[in-house]
Amino acid sequence: MIATRSDGSRHEIPAPKTIVDWDEFQKALERALAASGRWRDAHARRDRHRVVGGGPCRPGSSGRGILAIVTRNALTVVLVSVLTFGGLMVMLELTTPGGLIIDRPDAQIAALADEAFLTVEGREIFFDARPRFRDEDELSQACDQRAFEPDDSVGGTTVGCYTGYDVISIFKPDDARMRPMMVTTAAHELLHAVYARLDPAERDEVDALVEAELVRVPADDGVHGQIAASVGDRSENRANELFAYLGSQVVLDGGFAPELEAYYARYFTDRDALVDVFLAFESTLDGSGVELENDWADTGRS
Repeated sequence: MIATRSDGSRHEIPAPKTIVDWDEFQKALERALAASGRWRDAHARRDRHRVVGGGPCRPGSSGRGILAIVTRNALTVVLVSVLTFGGLMVMLELTTPGGLIIDRPDAQIAALADEAFLTVEGREIFFDARPRFRDEDELSQACDQRAFEPDDSVGGTTVGCYTGYDVISIFKPDDARMRPMMVTTAAHELLHAVYARLDPAERDEVDALVEAELVRVPADDGVHGQIAASVGDRSENRANELFAYLGSQVVLDGGFAPELEAYYARYFTDRDALVDVFLAFESTLDGSGVELENDWADTGRS
């Protein structure tokens, strides 16, 4: 750059020299700011300062240098963002029982939702609860070691669960004849996810309704034993289990109280047909003599 002194003489001003190793400075800055959560803002401010405040280009130069700097910094932001997000996903995958699901439900999950007669609202909650199919070992782990453990009650063995991490787990046997069991399990666990989303006033109403309706269920109905097995010594879960079992396995003459049926109608297009799936499967287990794998004559859900 050529400048003119006050006395009229002219002299050349040398281009500014870099006195800092920028790459090393950048790395140190990123490490410090990443720890405090301000990395992206600082990076954006740095880019603006370097482009806007860097002064004019030397004669004969172009904006390619600035463009290269902006491009490199943009790629750095993208790379660090991807690595940060990836690290977070890995951490959640490792610390969340059953793993993390962020994808849309696959075709098999969607088919199960269809077979369970879910409404639009029911499907939204079902998919939001990240349903997953499990084998025996996976189910035992995902369901807090309660699955497949001996139980002295008549409730039988756990074939699904809904955890506090908002994840639905469903046992998937190799025997295709067990499909109806999966449908009932999906409906049952959906209702747990529904119950978790009720506001306090709705929950109080549901709690009173299911207790009143349970009295109307015949004493010899196997659902009583299933409820006892699922509740165990966790009495605080009783209303939650009643809501799930009654909604997925029981139809009374004349139906439940209209208020309770109205709740279920929000999530099932045809609850009678859903219960028929369960009753037909139960009848097959009780009367056909067909041996299904693992002797799933009694099943429990939590």
